[in-house]
This record gives sequence, structure tokens and C-alpha cells, in this order.
Amino acid sequence: MEGASRRGLWTGGIAAFLFALLALIGIWTTAPGIERDLETRAAAALAAAGVSDVTASADGRTITLTGPARDPAARDAALAAAAVFGVTRVVDALGAAPPGSAAAGYRFQADWDGAALALSGLMPSLDDQESLVADARDVFPRARIADSLRVQPNPPAESWPDAAKGALRALRALAKGRVVIEGATVTLSGVAPSEAARGQAGDLLAGLPEPYTMLLDIEVGDVAPPATPAPYRFGAAYDGASLALSGALPSPAARDALKAGLGKTPLDDKTRIDPAAPDGAFADAAGTLLTALLGRTASFTLALEDRTIALAAIAPDAKAAKAIEAALQDLPAAYDWRATVDLAGAAPAAPLASPGESPARACQAAMSAALAETPVVFASASAALPDSAGPLVDSLAAIAATCPAARIEIAGHTDASGNAARNVALSEDRAAALEAALIVKGVDAARLSAKGYGAARPVAANDSDANKARNRRIEVIVRP
Repeated sequence: MEGASRRGLWTGGIAAFLFALLALIGIWTTAPGIERDLETRAAAALAAAGVSDVTASADGRTITLTGPARDPAARDAALAAAAVFGVTRVVDALGAAPPGSAAAGYRFQADWDGAALALSGLMPSLDDQESLVADARDVFPRARIADSLRVQPNPPAESWPDAAKGALRALRALAKGRVVIEGATVTLSGVAPSEAARGQAGDLLAGLPEPYTMLLDIEVGDVAPPATPAPYRFGAAYDGASLALSGALPSPAARDALKAGLGKTPLDDKTRIDPAAPDGAFADAAGTLLTALLGRTASFTLALEDRTIALAAIAPDAKAAKAIEAALQDLPAAYDWRATVDLAGAAPAAPLASPGESPARACQAAMSAALAETPVVFASASAALPDSAGPLVDSLAAIAATCPAARIEIAGHTDASGNAARNVALSEDRAAALEAALIVKGVDAARLSAKGYGAARPVAANDSDANKARNRRIEVIVRP
């Protein structure tokens, strides 16, 4: 019995050992398969959640996310999506480079024409991008800044953001020029107003951090001031039977919207498309006036030149004349207007004019200046208001308190890239985000409205990164 017992124990031990060995072999052979499965399912979940440029890497049942840095909402969405069944932990490494990625093609560029600065290329994180733009505003305090930077991790060196900031300081010494950082080479070219300025630019570049080296191609000479653009004009004339349109409108979509409000009036349309409108309210001002005039006048001529409006009209009665005057009073506060609205068969009426100064007009000027100095920079495809916009929101709310009777429209605009319907939705969501932030700061919601126009109301051609950046904007339109 004792021998049989020993044989049973020995046999059971061998069986347990074989079972454990087989289990270990199974783990060795199936772990890579489990990791591949988790990576595949996590990638599918990220795609379904609309998260792009993020890599999910599995180590056992732990998923690590790498890719461009994201705003907090996008980070949360990525982390939630990657937690598929079977994953025990999701590691947030967004902003870090995926294993084995390279910095080939990593580039930064800044162009300065004496009045405007255009930034393009790559920054390693959204924080670095916002920090660089803020630094640019300090270095170029009165310049128009167009930000077309994109976020991509893994720069050639950790000092990439510092090199870009130093390069901007060197560029500021020039009357006009360009600086490019590619790999470890910084190239500065352009025109300096003096030998001293050229030397200053070289000295600033010489102080860049390791491992950057510099190349200079700087001439000394005079630079002609930027040409003054021709006035932006739109005209309309109505003879009681047909309407003739001339001049410019910013986009086909803006022209279609304006014509849709004209009803069945016979139309001779000789307008052209010119994206360089003075602001996003130009087409709205033209359309508002045409809608008010048609059906209320025997004839009229209307001319818009930049933000100045001239109107001469003949109304059939006093009621129609009052309605036309009300439409003029409702125009955006930035627009100056002069009008004569005569009654048919009566003596000429006294001319009308917009007020030279008003609380609404002062609000418009202050809000436009605040947005020009500190534009709202949204992350790509995101409507989440960045934390960096906090001081701007405070400033806009304080300005709004100085014109309590004025109505404020927050207008969102995009460039023409991508799907038109998605651009309209994104621009509206971004405008609504700023509207909500102003309400939190105490601005009466009844005074506010938010509207997204997508790419319908550009202020520049969509033919370069700099111009596209000018079109991707938030505007505030103040009305009395």
C-alpha cells in the first residue's frame, strides 16, 4: 500500500508538472496573439471615436497610447476608447513619439513682411504651439499673426521650441524676411534696414541652443511699405423693375445666400468673387439692406466700400421710409452709413447718418482689438475652448459690460479645406463654446448669439497656410 501511495504521488506530481508546463507553453505561444488582438481592437475603437494619429501599443494587457498631444477632451476620448474588453490598463503617453518614429521632414517656418507674421510647420505639443504664438505676440507686438502650426511629436531635439523662439527674435531685426528650421539647421534670409540690424540678427541666431547651426542670407537696403489694398466694393441699383448687382462678394456661398433673399426680382448679376472682404459682416450688411429695400422702394442705389455705406432711395410712404431707417440702424456698429430716403412726390428729405461714436461702436473696436491681439487657437478638429483663452474671455466680458444695450454675435469661420457641412458645424460649435464662456462670466445670454459660417465668409484667399490661418477665426459682431 505504501509503494502504491508513493507511485500515486509520483504520478500526480508528474501530471501537475506537465500540466503547468503545457500552460506555460500556451501562454508563451498565445501572448503575442493576445497583444495583437488588443492592439487591433483598440485601434478600431479609436477610429470609431474619431481619434486620429494615435498609436495603441500592447504590452501584455496594458495599452499605451502615443501620438500628438491633445486638448483635455480629446485625450479623455482617446483614453476611454482604448479601454476595450481585455485591457487592464491604459497608459497616457500622448505627446510622446511612437516607438521607432523618426524626425525626418520636421520643419518650422516664419515669414515676416513688416506688418504680418505667418507661422507654419511643426511643434512637439499643443502647449509648445501656444507658448510660441504667445511669444510671437510679445516679439511682434503690433503685427497680424497667422498661426498655421501643427502638433507632431518627436522633434530633432528637445530644444526645438526654444530654437523657434530664438529664431523669431532674430527675424524681428529684419524689415522683412523668412526663417526656416529644418533638422539642426536654421536659415535666416531677408532684408535688414541697416548693417547694425543685420549684425543683431546674426548675433541672436548665434545664441541658439545646441545642436543648431545657422545660415544667413541677409541683404541691407530699403523696403517699400506694403501696398495699400484697393477698396472692397459692392453695388446695387434698382429702377422699380429689375435689380443690378456689381462689385465683389467673398465667396459663391455668400453670393448664393444674398441672392436667395431677393425673391423673384429680375436680376442682372455682374458680381465677382473676391475673398479679401474687410470682415465677415460685409456680405451680411449687403444682404440686410437689399432685403429691407426691395418691396419698400420705388428705386434706390446702394454702394458699400469697405465699411462705408452710401444709400439713395425713394420710398412710397413714411412707413416704408421708417422701415429702411430701422434697417440702417441695425447694421453692425463697425459700419458707417449715410442715406437719403425721399418720399415719392415730396420735397427732398434730410440726409441720415450713423452716429460717429456710440457705446456699441466702442465695444466693437475694443473687442476686435482684443481678438486681433490674442486670437482663439483651437486644436485641430476640436471645439473645446483652450485654457489659454481664459484672459481673452475675461477681457471680452469686461468690454461687453461697457455697452449693456448692444447685441453681440459670435461668428465662427473656417478655411475652405475639408467637408463644407462639417466646417459649418465645427465653426458653429466653436462660436457656441465662446458664447458659453461669456455667459459664465456674467454676460446676459439674451444679448448673445452664436453662428457658424464655415468657409462662406473668408477674408483672404485659401491659397496658402498663412491665408488659411487668417480665415480660421472667431469674430465678434456688435450691433446697437
